[in-house]
Amino acid sequence: MFRDNAAFPERVDRESTALKKIVSPHVAEYVEDGCLNLHGGQTARYLMYEFVDGTPVTAYLSSAPIQPSEVLAFALGVLTGLTAIHRRFLAHRDL
Repeated sequence: MFRDNAAFPERVDRESTALKKIVSPHVAEYVEDGCLNLHGGQTARYLMYEFVDGTPVTAYLSSAPIQPSEVLAFALGVLTGLTAIHRRFLAHRDL
């Protein structure tokens, strides 16, 4: 687990500092980060992002046939968001 990794708190600090500086309509906005006190004296770090309401990507892609122009617009949005993230020297780990 992440909480068992000694480098994880430092990574959260680094990433939250970088995330605060990302401004893009294609990236969920950073809200806050912190530390939770858990049962047994353990702690857990977290990063919180804005809630993005909408259709899940899997539902969108499995719906009616998608026009090539829609695919290109979707891909451009994703790539624009990734560019904003990469400019802060971050990598999206689960894309």
